[in-house]
Amino acid sequence: MTNNITLDRAIYRLCHNDGTLTELTLCGLRLNAADGTLLARALATNSTLTTLSLWNNKVRAEGAAQMAEALATNSTLSFLDLRDNNVKDEGAAWLAAALAINSVPWL
Repeated sequence: MTNNITLDRAIYRLCHNDGTLTELTLCGLRLNAADGTLLARALATNSTLTTLSLWNNKVRAEGAAQMAEALATNSTLSFLDLRDNNVKDEGAAWLAAALAINSVPWL
């Protein structure tokens, strides 16, 4: 699992489908909605990541909405942890709609 990685490096590796990056933990880094959007864009075309842990950040509803959009096209991710990100009902609704299209077993 990748724990000591910067957001920029993680996005670069996601965008380039780095086959060695299958699990990514970016917890407690104060990532915001804009960071969540950048991650979501990279995740939308990534085909290697299976686990993404983002708990204890500040992704909020806006970032969750972008993550949901990425989940609609990403068929590899099987675990997404967004605990303690203040996604609220709006973000949860976006994620639920994405799960209707593409099932991530552990959200």
